[in-house]
This record gives sequence, C-alpha cells and structure tokens, in this order.
Amino acid sequence: MPKIEIDTCFKINKAKVSYRLINQEAVVLHLERGFYYSLNKTGTLIWQFIEQQRSLGEIIEYLGSKLEIGAEELKNDAISLLCDLEKEELILKMNYAH
Repeated sequence: MPKIEIDTCFKINKAKVSYRLINQEAVVLHLERGFYYSLNKTGTLIWQFIEQQRSLGEIIEYLGSKLEIGAEELKNDAISLLCDLEKEELILKMNYAH
C-alpha cells in the first residue's frame, strides 16, 4: 500500500468523474470507462471529505468521533479506500495540505 501522510489531501478528479448522493450513499461514474462505483455510508463520508479537500488526518479525526472502531484500523481502512479511489483515477492527490 502506498504511503499516505496524515496531512495528505485529495480532490475529486472532476475531469473524469460524475457523482450523486442517493439515499446517503455516493454513486460515482468514471466518465471515460463507464464504470459505476457505489460507496457505503462510511465511504460516502470519506468521499464528502475528499470533496472538501480535507486531509487524511481530518478524515480520521471525524470518523473516529462517529464510529466505534480502533484508530489504527480506521486509518488503515481510510488509506485503503483512498488508494483504491486514486488507482481508479476517481481522486487525485494534492501537493499541499488544505
């Protein structure tokens, strides 16, 4: 898994992505590939933080206050999702912390 620093921010790759919130879940369409991605409630919260260009640290802090999950597991799960979204070109890593 690639290393993502706690202050790393991402943004939605608007050139390649369209998305909607449906029943509190994000449905994401990769415009070039025609693939749909559906995010669960937690994934949707992370997506909304990406939309606001928030850092990994901010995402973890917020989710930690809302979910009953260990900090390390939460961090690993968030990083895993961010890596998957980046690999699929749905999000882009930013060069600065917001």
